[in-house]
Amino acid sequence: MPTKRRPAHAHDRLARPGDAANSIAVLLRDRIPVLLQQCPESERPRGRGRPPLVSAQRLWGAVLQAMLHGFKSQLDVWRVVISDASGDPRLAKLSDMAIYQRLARMPPSAFSHCFEQLTARFTGFLKAGRAVKSPAFATGIYALDQTVLDPVCSRLKLMRDLPKGHHDLLAGAVGCLFDLQRQLWVKVKFSENSMQNEKPAALELIQGLPQRSLLIFDLGYFSFAWLDALQERTLYFISRLPQKVTCQEIHKICTSKNARVRLCESLVYLGATKGTGACQAAYPVRLVEITRRKFPGKDSPEDETWRYVTNQLDPRELPAKELAALYGRRWDIEMALKLCKTELNLHLIWSAHANVIQHQLFATLFLAQVVQVLRFEIAEQAGVPCCEVSVELMLRWLPQYLSAGVDGIERFIRDGRHLGFIRPFRGIEYDVPRPRTKRYDLPPEWPPQRRAIYSGHKRGSPQRKQQDRLNALLASGARAA
Repeated sequence: MPTKRRPAHAHDRLARPGDAANSIAVLLRDRIPVLLQQCPESERPRGRGRPPLVSAQRLWGAVLQAMLHGFKSQLDVWRVVISDASGDPRLAKLSDMAIYQRLARMPPSAFSHCFEQLTARFTGFLKAGRAVKSPAFATGIYALDQTVLDPVCSRLKLMRDLPKGHHDLLAGAVGCLFDLQRQLWVKVKFSENSMQNEKPAALELIQGLPQRSLLIFDLGYFSFAWLDALQERTLYFISRLPQKVTCQEIHKICTSKNARVRLCESLVYLGATKGTGACQAAYPVRLVEITRRKFPGKDSPEDETWRYVTNQLDPRELPAKELAALYGRRWDIEMALKLCKTELNLHLIWSAHANVIQHQLFATLFLAQVVQVLRFEIAEQAGVPCCEVSVELMLRWLPQYLSAGVDGIERFIRDGRHLGFIRPFRGIEYDVPRPRTKRYDLPPEWPPQRRAIYSGHKRGSPQRKQQDRLNALLASGARAA
């Protein structure tokens, strides 16, 4: 099973938090004006009254410039607008509160539309498969995750009376869909409720995905209703299996082992079929159990076992080794979130107003998309996988080459191997047996669908009520699809 390698260049870190933002400013100064042309001129049809002094496009540009230069407050957006007044006496008299109120009043749809247009543009010309190789049966590979935004500043007027650590200080939760093949954000769903379950937002995130797409998610999304809903939408999935979930084995596919790893694959139904807490999934899944031996060549109680489930029942289409490696690439979405929160300063929330939080969120994602495309471009020209190009070192050193008046990308690629900008993948290597095709004992026909039971809690309990609401939501979404 997974064997961790020692990270190369573990000492390489950004010198100061602002360095990344300044580097991005140098990298994108020629690209941002072109990208801003996609921003809508106004957030809603205007009626009677005086037009706003600052258009939506100009305000969006000010937010981006504030983030590009590493500014850390909403006040800096006002400063950018005033400094770019271009001799307009009306803008020179504009107060900071006017910008605050405009951002709080302005719906996030204006900024989200710009983000969606940019994403569609990048998705169209980026070649899929350079970052993660897709199995033949899948039309795309996507990772699902939800992250809780950092707390807002407790010194803000709305938050002064709340004690430290209170849930209301959290800025909200963001559900994310990430394209692993292109390393791009596809969709985001913001919720003001930072304690919200992941599953309701997931339904909206997967809306419109092409059939036969492969979804990878963690245990926070695991439920029988969710897995059945994906099956009914003709979407594949890979997930870990919780330890307490029971399985009814239908057919043993294969067992294999080597000195370090033992592999077992079987077709199972998930859930218990008897008792007061009966709860079962409708569709069969393939259970892959990978046990790493602590002592090579013999079994031990200290051996570690990883259990995965997938609705791709044919091991010839998705061998266990590839399945485990694909699930390991779920870490890519965590690294993309780290880019947003650390390098792009999303951990510093400007305001407690939901609209302003979303403006900052979409502006951060806008810049993150451009950074990921730049990394993809370097990997494409260097002929290496995208994961071998260090984002941190790219943001630190590429601007140095650009400021020296040379072709930054060409110099970065030329020095990449020697200076460690482009280095071997530092993830996990998977030592999993790959049985020969003739060793698979496949059933003459795949197991049929059975009746689903989604009620696994005591009637009337809060857990039962919450699960019933989620199940009804998932079932209605499956019928709509």
